[in-house]
Amino acid sequence: MTGAHAESQFALDADLVETRASVLIFWLLGLYPMVLLLTWAVCFYLTFIEARQQRLDAMRTLWWMLLVFFTHFLGYLALRGYAFYRRRAAV
Repeated sequence: MTGAHAESQFALDADLVETRASVLIFWLLGLYPMVLLLTWAVCFYLTFIEARQQRLDAMRTLWWMLLVFFTHFLGYLALRGYAFYRRRAAV
C-alpha cells in the first residue's frame, strides 16, 4: 500500500468510528432527533390505517404494528407489498 492510500483508508475508518459513536449515543442516552420520531410515528399510524382497511384480525394487526415498531420504514414497505399482493390476488 502506498502512503496516500493508507492515510485515506485510515480517514475512512475514523469516519466510520465517528458515525458508530454518534449512533451509539442515541441508544445509550435515549435521545432521538424529532424527525426520526415523527417519521416513526407516521409509519406506525399508516400501518394501523392499512391494517384496518385490509380488515385484518387483531393478531395480524398487532404483528404488523410490531414489525413496523422494530424495523421502522422497512416494515411499512413490507406491509404495503403485502397489501398490494392481497388486492391483486382478490381481483
